[in-house]
Amino acid sequence: MNTEHIVLKEAPLHNNCPECYANDGLILTFTQQKTTSKFMTLHSKEAVGNLKCTKCGSNIFMGRWTDEIEQVYKYHQKTIVLPTTGKKFTQLFYGLVIGGLCILVGGGILCYIYMQSIPAT
Repeated sequence: MNTEHIVLKEAPLHNNCPECYANDGLILTFTQQKTTSKFMTLHSKEAVGNLKCTKCGSNIFMGRWTDEIEQVYKYHQKTIVLPTTGKKFTQLFYGLVIGGLCILVGGGILCYIYMQSIPAT
């Protein structure tokens, strides 16, 4: 299974960084997790926000956010529209399901024909 994160939105913030106090280095990134396997593709139902400072290079976790950063985060979170959510099955999955059904139906027909050819006693 392959997991990747799709970037939905990147927004530069003009708040002070809690680590280095730079005023123009914060970038808020919202991502959606996409998991792909041979049989299906799964998109998560939520967007995850990540705050990073480009000046000091540190990831700023929610515990270090100020009230202003949290308000801006909530605002940007409301503007996000998730493109797709849920499961999507691949052609391999549908091919195996249809192939299995054909084998079952074919076996049932062969059993019916065999039972009709046996004389009743």
